[in-house]
Amino acid sequence: HHRNTLFYIENVRAGGDCCVWWRPEGKGYTRNLEEAWKVDEERARKICRSRPNEDFMRSAADVDAKAVKHLGK
Repeated sequence: HHRNTLFYIENVRAGGDCCVWWRPEGKGYTRNLEEAWKVDEERARKICRSRPNEDFMRSAADVDAKAVKHLGK
C-alpha cells in the first residue's frame, strides 16, 4: 500500500446487510460511510491488532469505489 493510503475500520460483530464502520476517534459506530473515520495504515493496523476477530481495516479507496448508497425513509 502507498504510505498515505487511508482506511476505514469495519466492525463485523454487528452483522446485518450493511457494513458497520467506526466513527471518528472510535466514538461509536455508523452505517453511513460519510460519517465513518478514515485513518492511516499505521493507526488502522494498531486498532485491528487489538481486536482481531471483530475489527478489520478496509482500503477507503476500494470501499468508496464499491459502496452502494441507500436512501433513508
